[in-house]
Amino acid sequence: MFVTVTPKWQAKGARLLADLAAQFPDAQGDRLAMVTAQAGSFGVEGFVHRGDQPIYPCSLVKAFHLLHALAALDEGRITAHGELD
Repeated sequence: MFVTVTPKWQAKGARLLADLAAQFPDAQGDRLAMVTAQAGSFGVEGFVHRGDQPIYPCSLVKAFHLLHALAALDEGRITAHGELD
């Protein structure tokens, strides 16, 4: 995996999984996979839960829209507003 899991991220990920399980009881076990990542002092740090599962991420389309919006911001084609925060 491309993510270095640190103790800090392991604790954050465990809390996040527990919160998700409490709010969405059906999204547990083999029904959930998650990878969180950010640049850190050890390269890319984050948390991985079932990250080796070959599934289609549900927010992939949203990520492309976000990248498009960020490029448009950089190019001055749109201005920042509350929905982009």
